[in-house]
Amino acid sequence: MEINEIITFNETKFEVVENLSAKPDKKRKPSFWVGLFSILLFVVVFILGFIAIRLLFPPMCIPVTIWTFVGLIGGYIAYLLVHELLRGFFLVLARNVKCKDISFGVVLREGSAYCISKVPVRISHMRFVLLLPFILVSLPLLAYSIAVGDVIFLIAAALSLTISATDLWFFGRLRKTSGKHFLLEDKASQGTQEPTGYILKQIK
Repeated sequence: MEINEIITFNETKFEVVENLSAKPDKKRKPSFWVGLFSILLFVVVFILGFIAIRLLFPPMCIPVTIWTFVGLIGGYIAYLLVHELLRGFFLVLARNVKCKDISFGVVLREGSAYCISKVPVRISHMRFVLLLPFILVSLPLLAYSIAVGDVIFLIAAALSLTISATDLWFFGRLRKTSGKHFLLEDKASQGTQEPTGYILKQIK
């Protein structure tokens, strides 16, 4: 789609006002920053959480077995799918989005899953969608791990935050966009980690 192009969804006309997709010559750069943000998020949350647990529960004994790693990997994969299901559930709460408008998929070579709306979603609602998995899952899990002094749950919380990293990055990208505009996302199967899509303005 091109800037100023007029497109129609469900008999409603929209004008394309911004292209969020990476330019071909800079395709890898946004993915690099999203990946770096994800790693830093994990490291910072784990270190701060570990310090908090260490102060609250000295001395510490961390039981680690092979099943610990199996459980963390299995939990990570499971939450990866649950995260997208939550995203889809909150997307259909938008007035113009129905279940048939939701597209789910898995990108095996990226080790990721995606859930997008095939129709435009108002920016104000999209911000709500982007933050809720982080607020409903990651923060309570982090708080619980510190409250009970469990480092394994802390690792799980930090891993869940890495899944929300792209959402948080996208939220930052949209922070200056008018809440009255709409977002039309590109399919995540294109093999890029960075948020992509178009900002649309409804034509009355």
